[in-house]
This record gives sequence, structure tokens and C-alpha cells, in this order.
Amino acid sequence: MSSELDQFEQFLHDLLEQHEDEIVESGTDWVVETALDLRGARPRQESRRLVASVVEFNRELLTEVATGRDKRDAFIEFVTSYRASLEFNISTLMRGFLSFRKGLQRVLEEHEIDSEHRLAILERADEIYFDSIFAMADTYVTKMRKVIEERQRQIRVRDLQVARLERRLAESLLKRFLAPSVVDDIISGRRSIDQEPRSTYCTVMFADLVGFTHLTQTLDTKRLTELLNQYLATMSEVVFFHRGTIDKFIGDTIMALFGTPVEMERKEQALQAARCAVDMQRALVELDENPVTRGLPPLSMRIGIDAGNVLVGTMGSSYRSDFTAIGMYVNRASRLQTVCPPGEVYLSSDVAQYLPSSMLEPVGSLQLDGIIGSVLSYRVVSGTWM
Repeated sequence: MSSELDQFEQFLHDLLEQHEDEIVESGTDWVVETALDLRGARPRQESRRLVASVVEFNRELLTEVATGRDKRDAFIEFVTSYRASLEFNISTLMRGFLSFRKGLQRVLEEHEIDSEHRLAILERADEIYFDSIFAMADTYVTKMRKVIEERQRQIRVRDLQVARLERRLAESLLKRFLAPSVVDDIISGRRSIDQEPRSTYCTVMFADLVGFTHLTQTLDTKRLTELLNQYLATMSEVVFFHRGTIDKFIGDTIMALFGTPVEMERKEQALQAARCAVDMQRALVELDENPVTRGLPPLSMRIGIDAGNVLVGTMGSSYRSDFTAIGMYVNRASRLQTVCPPGEVYLSSDVAQYLPSSMLEPVGSLQLDGIIGSVLSYRVVSGTWM
């Protein structure tokens, strides 16, 4: 029996040695014929190189040479590598193992090897083929799992970086209009500023720098920018201190809201808005002592305040939207500001009703531009505020 086995091994060894080139060519033909994407000289050359490598270690495996398995494992390590995917067509890599069996089968049929030997050789080739393809699959899956895990880790890191960037951008944007405590609530999800417009009672304030148009014509761009930025920054701090929200800047005009999105009782809105207006006037006097205003006439500001139900929410389009308030009381506050003398604060009776009478001085009923009917108005007596 041992002698017969030795004779078979010798027969197999001689067959593979004598017909190696033919097996390689037949295996390459099969790969190219079955792959529509492997036409042309270069793909055939790639296929032949891989088929020759497969034939080399399969020959040694078939004849039970120990180094055959080492060569096979080295080949599997290569074809499942990123470098191999860059160098070879993926169709060639995946068909490499089966190409040996197909090439060997053609050679056995063409040379009319007796059925007994042919069957024994193909059975052994099948065993090697399935063992090798499973080894290749295991190696490939293991590598892919590592790649996926690394990609997932990178995605988590990137998502975290994006989240941090979005938070910084959101904070940077929101802090221009909202008090820091409100920004923290919005960023943490405890409060939302992106809401459907709804009717809300709030107090609206407009503050305008007197003579700014003249300044734009007399100051150079650099100094004008410094002045405006310093003015807006100073007034924003005062508004935030009094829990107000800056709705928008319109040039040198500031529109602020009290009672939204930070909810307040109506009396609290009136008090905070009036105190804020007085503090803004005081802050403007201090700003006059800033080097940026040196050599300029004293700055002055008009402020108008009104309160009532207005439409508040996020308005605009998918391209641009803002959290803002619109309505009659917004317009009235704006018009009160335009008729207010420089350095003073005017407010309507709707605000005055919540303030101590000692803090107010009647102005009378005013006819405001674009407003139907007159508006009973008051002047805030700033010296009485503590």
C-alpha cells in the first residue's frame, strides 16, 4: 500500500512539474474568461502572476511538502492586504484559488489521464481548495473586522470633534444675542430657541445712537468700526445683565426683548427693561471717557419701550431664519424711540402700569408715525433708580 502511495505521489509530482506552465495558462484563461472586467493585456498579466503563485503552493500541498502550507498562508496574507487590492483587480484575487483546480482539471482531461488517477487528484485538489478558501475567508473577515472597528473609532472621534465644533459655533453665535446662562440652557437642551411663532406677551426695547449717520460721514472706517463695536458690546452686556435678549442690531440700533425666550412675569419684564434702559444711558456716559471716543462730541442715545402680545418665534426660510418678534407693540416701541429726546427713556402706559409712579414723569398722549391712535407715554426719571 505504501508503495502504491509512493507511486501516486511520484506520478502527481511528475505531472505537476511537466505541465506547470500549462496549468498556469489554463487557470489564467479560466479567470479571464469568467470575468468581464478582466479584458486586456494588463489584467491577464495580473491574473497569471496570481495563478502562478497559487499553483506553486498547491503543487507542494498536493505532494505533501510542508512548506506548501506556509506559502499558502503567506499568499493569503498578501491577497487580503490593502497593498494587494491596489495592485490587483479584486476579481483576480477572489478567483485565484479556484483557478488552480480549473487549470488542473483541463490538463487532466486534455492529456487523458486515467479516471482513477484523475479522480484521486481532483479530490485532493478539492480538499486543498476548500481548506484554502475558508482560511482566506477567515483572514479576510478578521482584517475587515479590525478595519471596521478602526473606522467606527475614527467616526466616533470625528463625530465628537464635529459636536464640539458645532457647540463652539452655536455658543459663539448665541452669546451675541443671549445672556450666558440662557446660552448654556439652550446648548444643554434645557431650553429651545427654535420654536414655532406664537403670540407672547413681552416687553420690547429700541435703543438708537443719536447722530450716528453724521459719524459715518466724518470718521474713517477703522475708527467708526471700533466705535460701533465698543458701543454694541457695552450695551449688550447691560442687556444681558438685566436678563434681556438682543433680537437684532440694525446698524447702531439695538432691539431687545424681555420675557422671551426667558420667561418673566409682566411686572418683572417692565422693571428689568426700565432699569436696563437707565443703565444703558449711564454706560454711554462712561463710554464717552473711552479712548475710542476721544475728540468726538458727547454720545447720546434715545430709548423707547412698549409691551404687549407680539408674534415671537423662529421666522424665515430654510436658507436663513432668525428668532424674532413682530407686531404692533414692536412698531410702537420703535416709534417711541424716534420721538424720545436724546439721553431720555420713553415708555408706554402698558409698561408704566407695572412701575412705581415715583419713577415716572408723564409725557402725554403722543401721535406716533404709522400708529393708529395716540399712545399715552411716560419718561423714566433715571435719578430715582437705584
